[in-house]
This record gives sequence, structure tokens and C-alpha cells, in this order.
Amino acid sequence: MTSWQVVAGVIETNGITVGPDGEVFVNVNNRHRVVAYNTEGEPLGEFGAQGSEPGQFLYPQGIAMSNAGLMYIADSGNNRIQAIQVRTH
Repeated sequence: MTSWQVVAGVIETNGITVGPDGEVFVNVNNRHRVVAYNTEGEPLGEFGAQGSEPGQFLYPQGIAMSNAGLMYIADSGNNRIQAIQVRTH
């Protein structure tokens, strides 16, 4: 990432990780989502929603990435850790 910008709606972030291709993933607690940015800081998209189904979160509190591109999200409101395979291209 070569520059920084303020992103609207991203109020309560409490986790950030970098993917295998340099993309940045930000855990947005108040929106129950993960937002992805490319290496230039441009939004790639987001995933997740409030809930308890797979791929949904309730106040996620942390995020980490394995070397193989497996993202771990601490889904604290649901008392679980979700593992999601990341593909950005």
C-alpha cells in the first residue's frame, strides 16, 4: 500500500491482516464484516453480515492469515473462530 485514506463507515476496526498477494483485510466490528483492499489501497470488496450462520459474524474481534491464504476470524459474539479460504484473483 503506497498511500492512506479515510474510509467511510469503517468506525470500529480491531484487526488487520495481509493476504498472500499483499491485499489488506480489515475487520470492521460495528458492521460485522471484513473489508478487503488491494496493494494500492483501493477497495476490493467486503464479506460477512450480522448473524450466526457460516460466513456471518457478531462483533468479530480479531483476524489473522496463514501463509496458505486461510483467514481466521475471531467471531466473539458467536463464541467461535471461523476459517475462510481467501481468493482475490
